[in-house]
Amino acid sequence: MNSAARKLDVSAARSRRESHARPSKKPGGRLPRTATRVPELSREGLRWRTDGANVDIVVEVRNPGSRPTAPGVLVIEAAPFGAFVPGYEIARVPVLALDPGGRRFVPVTVARGLLPTTPGPDDLPDRMFDGTTSWRDLERLTSTDWVGNLNVWFDVAPERAVEAHRALNLKITAGRRASMHVYLPSTEEALDFTLSGTGAGWSAEIVSSPWGATLIVGAPAAGHRTAITLAVTRRSDGCTVPVEFTVVSVEGQGDYLGCLQV
Repeated sequence: MNSAARKLDVSAARSRRESHARPSKKPGGRLPRTATRVPELSREGLRWRTDGANVDIVVEVRNPGSRPTAPGVLVIEAAPFGAFVPGYEIARVPVLALDPGGRRFVPVTVARGLLPTTPGPDDLPDRMFDGTTSWRDLERLTSTDWVGNLNVWFDVAPERAVEAHRALNLKITAGRRASMHVYLPSTEEALDFTLSGTGAGWSAEIVSSPWGATLIVGAPAAGHRTAITLAVTRRSDGCTVPVEFTVVSVEGQGDYLGCLQV
């Protein structure tokens, strides 16, 4: 991580929690020509890591075109871990023009305490996902790192936003199963769930219940790692959000993560 990472006071931004979606461009006209020449963003180019009390974020910006980009302001929004979860703005970073073929890494450091948190089992009612077992009876995925969603876009081109929804480097006790409750945004919102990416010896399933759904992950012997993607699709418009996990099986207690909000 670049040692020159910006340390931003985002306490004021934390209070702006009203946004359920990123800003849309104003109706009644086309964007200025210069606004279309902002750098490109990608989900792969959006990364973060926890460093003690801070979270270091790096956003890669690229210019694959034949003309320089215009200067712009990069907007970063954070949300609790999940899909279709409202968030709030945590940073605005000026980005200088990029030459054709150029790229730049934009670093931002944010205090972890100013980022949204994921509720734990003590914050939630104990609910049954089948006739005999509560999701609390299973081991719970946890993490010592910040897990959540980051959305980034340039202020003049919000329609080009990219998002990352990640819980990385989770630990689960070898040979055990861990659960994570999946909350729906509303009882009227119809969602479909698709799981992919489990490695040999791992299992992952979604168990439906009247209260939503529960993701259950089963671990093999210690020392194995897997990447799992939960694709959440909103039926009303076909929008799909990939929620990414990386999990390793260990001897002893895993890291507690809590629930996944959608």
